Amino acid sequence: AARQAERAARDRLTEATTLLRSSEDRRRRFESLEGSPSCDRCGQVLSPAHFASESARLRGEEETAMRSFQGAERGHAEAAGRLAAEVSARAELETSLQGARERLAKATRDAENAERDARSHARACADGYGRLDEPFRLRIAPGPPPDWALTTYPDADDLAEGRREGSGIAAV
Repeated sequence: AARQAERAARDRLTEATTLLRSSEDRRRRFESLEGSPSCDRCGQVLSPAHFASESARLRGEEETAMRSFQGAERGHAEAAGRLAAEVSARAELETSLQGARERLAKATRDAENAERDARSHARACADGYGRLDEPFRLRIAPGPPPDWALTTYPDADDLAEGRREGSGIAAV
């Protein structure tokens, strides 16, 4: 939207510039006729009164064109400023997006590594459990647990009781 607004404002500025130059050229050409026998605009005799009124009319056109040009110039500057702000904001967002993509890729790699490590540790735990003699194995669990990381002992109450007991022991 800002790009289209800037283009439209640039087109209006170009048009206003062209009209201003044209009105300046018409006035200068007419003023160079001073002393000529006839008006090149209407063909009438170029009397001093006619010359003065036509000069005033052309200066008025030029002033109107100048005001139009100045308005178009301000409009274009404002539109260009909005476009620059949008371009800057977009660049900042693209940088932020790229950073987020990089963090996501790293988090994905970390998660894949963690999953691979968890599978490796689970295999090591199962292997260690399988190597234990039967009486020791039964103290751990009657069969290999499906999730070695799942902790059932100590639970929160067991930990709280251990802390209470530990707080009553004198420091060595």
